[in-house]
Amino acid sequence: MLSLAKPVGIEKVPVDVAQVADAAITRLAGLPGTEKVTITRAYGPALPKVMADAGRLEQAILNLCVNAVEAMSEGGRLQVEVRAVDGAVEVAVTDTGSGIPKDLQDQILKPFFSTKAQGTGLGLPLVARVAAAHGGRLAFQTEQGRGTTFRLELPTGNPAWPANAS
Repeated sequence: MLSLAKPVGIEKVPVDVAQVADAAITRLAGLPGTEKVTITRAYGPALPKVMADAGRLEQAILNLCVNAVEAMSEGGRLQVEVRAVDGAVEVAVTDTGSGIPKDLQDQILKPFFSTKAQGTGLGLPLVARVAAAHGGRLAFQTEQGRGTTFRLELPTGNPAWPANAS
């Protein structure tokens, strides 16, 4: 709860987002439920570095991956893609879970909302806060019965990125 109440403290340095994603995937590998999930990576060529706090970014990517694994209790595929897109580096975390029901989609980024019995409802709101603290944004696409993709976009400083990204 305190994490949401205080500003996100970040120390920005040039970061290779693919390396940060790899670190998050490595941490994910030992967690419960991952033994039933096939994890793949797809990283674009010559990715630009972003000014970011690697630790905060790794935690945000790990949170997205943990949610994806939990959405696939019977197993499935998790893909982590990092690519350059329109003045940003995008991390897309895609699962083959059941998708997010329409009536819950506008709730999932709100603090303390959770569909999990043991969930705190803080994971996704904190990921969104980390994105915003980096001048980026968090978005998602979901389809019932097919899965969900969360996209964490971080600006590279390229003028193609909108100044008011959030």
